[in-house]
Amino acid sequence: MKPETAKHLLAILDAKETSREIQVLRRILELSRNTNRPLVFKEILEYINSTREREGNTPFTRGWVRNCLNSLVDRGFVHKDSLGRPYKYSVTLDIIADALGQASKIKILEQDTAIQGLKMKIAHLRTVNPLLLARKFYSYLSGSEYISPGGIDGIVGVSNAIIVGIIEPAKQDDILRVFGHRSFVQQSIEYSPIQRQLIKAAERGVDIRVFLCPPDEKTNLLESVKKITKSNPISLEKQIRSGKLQIRLHPKPIRTYRAIIWNDSKMMLLLSDKVKPDAGVFITKETNYPLIKAASMTFDRLWEESEPIDLL
Repeated sequence: MKPETAKHLLAILDAKETSREIQVLRRILELSRNTNRPLVFKEILEYINSTREREGNTPFTRGWVRNCLNSLVDRGFVHKDSLGRPYKYSVTLDIIADALGQASKIKILEQDTAIQGLKMKIAHLRTVNPLLLARKFYSYLSGSEYISPGGIDGIVGVSNAIIVGIIEPAKQDDILRVFGHRSFVQQSIEYSPIQRQLIKAAERGVDIRVFLCPPDEKTNLLESVKKITKSNPISLEKQIRSGKLQIRLHPKPIRTYRAIIWNDSKMMLLLSDKVKPDAGVFITKETNYPLIKAASMTFDRLWEESEPIDLL
């Protein structure tokens, strides 16, 4: 075996010849060869320090040498006979060979474990879908699920986009502008998921503004609003009194957006007149800010033209 190869292997096995622990092993081996018998700690310590003094180095402390010796014993490089007193220590080629063999087995096991772990990581990386992973990363960073801008089909998809993409991320003092539909105040056994989430948003300090206009001259939305507020009076009354939930009714039937806007950053524009809309477009500031701004300005204008509804 070439010297370079041997040194490389010894370094892998934590038996680098320049380490202080292996230097202690060298001195023990020298003394063992000179005396040809097992050694006691006292003579090992004296031999090591006398050698260091001859070389112009400061001696090692008793505790430091004992720690090195105990480590060499634990690793199998030095044999310790503990049957008598004082303990006797010995080093032979066979003892060193056994120690290196055991160290090799340990290193192989460690490397096999590391390789298996690396293979698992590689296998996971091979299955990565960058877009799906980016969506998860986005949700961790922003605190809300990423909703892709663009068309959304299906009642569940539209409802999820409104709740997850607009209502849930809204924080205290944010503004949610709701172009309400007549179905918004239709009396039913319980509130819809969107209505419940709007109430929760008001509870955490979001400014909820609901704008309604009658579909025709004959429809009395005011009575519908009063009826639905009575179905859950406690939570609604609290938010209405706080001013965080406001509902205004336009005096005339007009054609306008059916949408919900979060500040001026995101909007869900509904493209269906059904009670449960099944088509819409999720718009962000990055994709079409002018449209969001125009819708917000229209809302604010109609809001000023409308009368507050006294529900208390």
